[in-house]
Parts: sequence; C-alpha cells; structure tokens
Amino acid sequence: MSSPKLSPLFDPAAFQQSHWQQRPLLLKQLIEFQDPLSADELAGLACEEGIESRLVRGEANWQLQQGPIPESELTQLPPSSWALLVQSVDLLFSEFKALKDLFQFIPSWRLEDVMASFAAPGGGVGPHFDYYDVFLIQGAGQRRWRLGKKCDSSTPVSTESGLLLLKDFEQVED
Repeated sequence: MSSPKLSPLFDPAAFQQSHWQQRPLLLKQLIEFQDPLSADELAGLACEEGIESRLVRGEANWQLQQGPIPESELTQLPPSSWALLVQSVDLLFSEFKALKDLFQFIPSWRLEDVMASFAAPGGGVGPHFDYYDVFLIQGAGQRRWRLGKKCDSSTPVSTESGLLLLKDFEQVED
C-alpha cells in the first residue's frame, strides 16, 4: 500500500494564516490515500479490550455505548442510523501514523490521535462541537457534513445520551 500524500497544491503556511482556527474549509482531494481498514476490520477493533471505541445510534434519539462492543451486537445493527468510532488507530497501524505525519506543520502538542469511523446511512454522532482542532478526512463512501454557528464552553449542551450534544443546533453550512 502506498503512503498517503498531501496535494502539491496545498500550501500549509497559507492555510495556517488564512484558515486554521478561523473558519471551516473544505479541501477536496487534499490527501491521496487508500483506506487502511475495511468496515469489518474497524468493527473487529471495536470488539477488543483496551481499544477505545464507541457506538452511537440514532438520528435524533441518540444513544452512546462505550466499547468494547460485543460482536453479537455489531452483527445485529440495523441498516441505518448508527456510527462506529475507534480512537488512536495511528498507534495500531503505520498507514494511519503516516496520515497523521502529513500534518506536522501543526504544532505537535495540538495533534492528539487519528480516529477512524464508519457510519451507516443516516448515522453520525449528533450535533456537537469539539474543544480541539479537527481534520476530517473522508475515505470510502459518502457522508453529509453539516456545520453550525461558532460555539464555545458557554454554549448549552445536553448530556442525557452520554454525548455532549448541542441543545440548539443552527445549521449555517451543508
């Protein structure tokens, strides 16, 4: 498998000056890479002890289940409205470490880990905001990304589902 590569058209210095920590930016074809894991392999990781994983179900009625996720549960999932997430895959697979290494233009203390996810149609993790910088890299398949207004630690959230979900999500970009 070939190593991931940043587009030669991408200018890290210009990105940091004009966009980083200022506003979201969609960069089509930023990275050339092959998905290192299939959905089945990701599910296998989510079953393992010692690997941080989460299963999020629903589209409005969100439910969070922390891993390890029993294999029997994963095989019984419906065809839609769930997402599986596995943290720190860069510690397990050199391909994900190479992907993380592409972002060395960001100070190392700002880079935590690479999370891999798989979502069935209609699946996601709910309307939320992150307290950290996020690079979303879409691999195989399709995903709908919706952006809301800027949030901070005073933005009202609900924790009833186990997730930190925005009480009032106001979409500004789709």
